[in-house]
Amino acid sequence: MEELLRENLNWLRNSLKMEDFKTFAIIAFCYRSKLFDFLESERRIEDVSNHFGFDLLATKALIYFLKSRGLVEGSEKFKISNICRTLFKSKLSIGELLEEKLKEIDIWLNLEKALKGTKRSEEEFFRNRIISLGKFALLGDIKVVNLISELEEFKKAERLLDLGGGHGLYAYAFTLLNKNLKAFVFDLPKVIEVAKSFLKEIGAERIEFIPGDFFRDPIGANFDIIFSSFNPGGKKAELIPKIYLKTRGNISDLLPALKGGSVPRICSGIHLSSAGQSGRSEVPRI
Repeated sequence: MEELLRENLNWLRNSLKMEDFKTFAIIAFCYRSKLFDFLESERRIEDVSNHFGFDLLATKALIYFLKSRGLVEGSEKFKISNICRTLFKSKLSIGELLEEKLKEIDIWLNLEKALKGTKRSEEEFFRNRIISLGKFALLGDIKVVNLISELEEFKKAERLLDLGGGHGLYAYAFTLLNKNLKAFVFDLPKVIEVAKSFLKEIGAERIEFIPGDFFRDPIGANFDIIFSSFNPGGKKAELIPKIYLKTRGNISDLLPALKGGSVPRICSGIHLSSAGQSGRSEVPRI
C-alpha cells in the first residue's frame, strides 16, 4: 500500500474512467443501429423508445447526450443536426472510420491473437488506413482549413498544390471553399491510386493528381498556394527553395528568410507557401 501511495497512478485512474471510450461506443452504436437514419425526421423521445425497444429513461439520456455533442437538435421533438448529417450520412461519412476503429478495439481485446501474428489483408489495410487517417486528420484540422480559407491569397488563388496530400481530403475541402480553385494532390503513386478512387466515389471535382517522390521527382509549377499537412520533408530548410520556386513568387523574396537556417511559412506542423505577401503567410496550429 505504501508503494501505491508514492506512485502517480493518474494514468490508470483516467484509463479506468473510459470517458472517451464511452462516447465512442455511444456514437458507434447510434451509427450502426440506424438511429441517425430514424432521426432524419423529427421524433419524440417516446417515438425513439418505441421504435427501437429502448427503455424510456435510457432513451432520454441518450438523446440529450447526442444533443450535448451537437449531433441532435430540438426540444420536444428531435432530429439530427447538419453536422451529424455531414459526419454520418454524406459522402464524407466517417462511418468507415468508426468500423475501422471497432476492428482495432477487437484486436486490442483479443491481444493474444494479435501477438501470435494474425494478419489482415495488406491491400485492404493500406486503402482503409489512408482514408481513415484522412478523415481523422481533417476532423482535427477543420479550424486550420477555415483559417487558410480566410486568407486573401486563398480567396484569389486559382491553383493549389497539396504536397504529400495522401487521401486528398484537404484538397477536396479547399475546392469546396473556393469555387475558382483547382487543386493538385502530390504523393507516392500507390497512395495516389487510393486517393483518386476515393475522391471519385465522393464526386470531387477540380482535383488532379501528380504521382511521384517528393525528394526526387518534379512537383509541378505555377501554384498560387502550396499546402502540406504533417509532411516531414517540408520541415527541411534545404527543401524550401524547391517548394517556393513552384509558386508564382520571386525567389529573391525568399533568400533573406533562409539566412541563419530559419524556415519561412512553416507553422507548427501546418505548412503554407504562397506567392503573396513576399511569399509568407502564417497559419497557427489550433
